[in-house]
Parts: sequence; C-alpha cells; structure tokens
Amino acid sequence: MLTPNAKNNDGLFDVCVIHYLTKPQIFWHLPKVFWGGHVKMKQVEMHRVKEIAVSAHEPIGAHVDGELIGMENREFQVKIFPEALRVIGGIPRA
Repeated sequence: MLTPNAKNNDGLFDVCVIHYLTKPQIFWHLPKVFWGGHVKMKQVEMHRVKEIAVSAHEPIGAHVDGELIGMENREFQVKIFPEALRVIGGIPRA
C-alpha cells in the first residue's frame, strides 16, 4: 500500500516520494509499507496531482502499467485524462 488513500476514479495521481534512506533504514521501515505506516515518516511525502514531471541525472527505467517502456529516459512527463477510458465489467459467476 504505497499510496493507501489512492482512489482510481478521482482524476488524480497519488505520488509517494521517499527521500534518502540508508540500506539498514530501508530494511527496517519496509514492513510499514504493507499497512500504510510509512506515510507518517519524516522522509516520506505524499502528493495528489493531475500531472507530474520527473527528471534524473542518470538514465532511469520507466514502467507503464507494469510494463517496461524504456531504460534510457532522463525526463518524462505524465498527465492524467479523467474518464478517458471506458471499462465494462461484470461479476464473475461462481
């Protein structure tokens, strides 16, 4: 639960920014992610935004819906389009 208050229908991205942690701190605090306890840490910032721009000094990987779309990116911008995708679903029968 990296972003425990996220809603999939509010037209916003929920962004979790985790500032520098040492390796021992990462291992110590990692379990908090499973119950949302990390959001109260001083090294963590939570944001709700309509768009976000990310830039890095070195190339970073970019993933979209779990798929790797590139490894040579230094900058990318992501914008949300509310209600742009229609989804039709039903209740599976037992």
